[in-house]
Amino acid sequence: MKTPFLSLLFVLACGPLMITGCGGESGTLSSGGGGGTTGGSGGAAGGTGGATGGTGGTTGVIPHGADPKYVAGCELLCTTYGQVGCSAGFDVEACKSTCAQNAAHLDGLCTPESVAYFQCASKADYVCTPDGNVTTADGKIACEAELIKANRCQVYYTCGQFCRMATEVGCGAESQEACVAVCGADQDATDHCSTEYQSLRYCQSQAMACENGKPAPAGCDAERGSLVTCLTDQPIDDPCILPCWEGGGECDTGSMLDCAAKCQTARTAGAVDAFGCDAELADLNACRTSDLTCDAGEPVFNAAPCDAQVKAAAACYADTTSPCSALCWYEGLSGCLDGTESACVASCEAVESSVPACAYDHGVLLQCQVQQGIACTPASPGCESEQQTYDTCLANN
Repeated sequence: MKTPFLSLLFVLACGPLMITGCGGESGTLSSGGGGGTTGGSGGAAGGTGGATGGTGGTTGVIPHGADPKYVAGCELLCTTYGQVGCSAGFDVEACKSTCAQNAAHLDGLCTPESVAYFQCASKADYVCTPDGNVTTADGKIACEAELIKANRCQVYYTCGQFCRMATEVGCGAESQEACVAVCGADQDATDHCSTEYQSLRYCQSQAMACENGKPAPAGCDAERGSLVTCLTDQPIDDPCILPCWEGGGECDTGSMLDCAAKCQTARTAGAVDAFGCDAELADLNACRTSDLTCDAGEPVFNAAPCDAQVKAAAACYADTTSPCSALCWYEGLSGCLDGTESACVASCEAVESSVPACAYDHGVLLQCQVQQGIACTPASPGCESEQQTYDTCLANN
């Protein structure tokens, strides 16, 4: 089994993809220290695939899955560092030994991006620091744009595995690159749960089956459960992410963000100029986005009535915001709003201010209608006393 992505990124960070030697001085290539180029994690001299040859060549045994182009480019950069001839000494052979290891870990992924960096960085100007280590002549990171692109590819390494397999078995996107773009965006969207997301994609890449030309959501239940648990225990900013994963909510689209966009249309916004009631609104939206079904592989959110949650949110707004805002929010949610919510509020407040002496009674009546759930049918029983008080006030003023 390939090295998991978590340790993979650490190994790569300590190899020749970085101009900073792990454990050494920033901006230099160190030959010592914990995890440095010639010692510690990711740089043990004489390791698998160790090289003993000369400039630009790949010697020794290249592990299965290691791309020769990656190894050659990496070894060329190691040789370039060594030719600077700094007094601290740069262990070229130990550096080369990491090349084959890292290439094997990548298993052919990110080779174009990595080779582009190796070739560019091999042509940069290097000098020795006062303490004898290697650094760039201008003190800047060599070929920074190419380095960022290569490292970014490795950040989405698991997506690369997943998409390569999906493409090979005929259930990926139009291209592997397009698939990685979607997968990477989904990985970013999971925020602090991205590790669980990567675990799921890694599991799916090991044994993939297709349904209707897309990766089947079956299998990897433990990894899927871990992702859902993470999203539930520490909710991220977008509450639609959870229902788009829970209970197979991916709908085989391969895009969590596409599902989340559809989920947003089923959500309810807060009342105009409202404050508070966040918990009640969250409960309402959790209810309204919980009924997810798949129609031809596409996520559809069938907004449930959620009467109890609507009533709780409406009652809260009636107590904490202006009665007009609460009334218009409820009418909009109930489907009896004529025009926009803002226009409704303006019209309601105009009525209220037309007879200032009765403004309080008007507000009490609206609060009652919202709390009783009869705002769309104000003639319904439930607020007779409040209506009579308001009518009496109007008659006397």
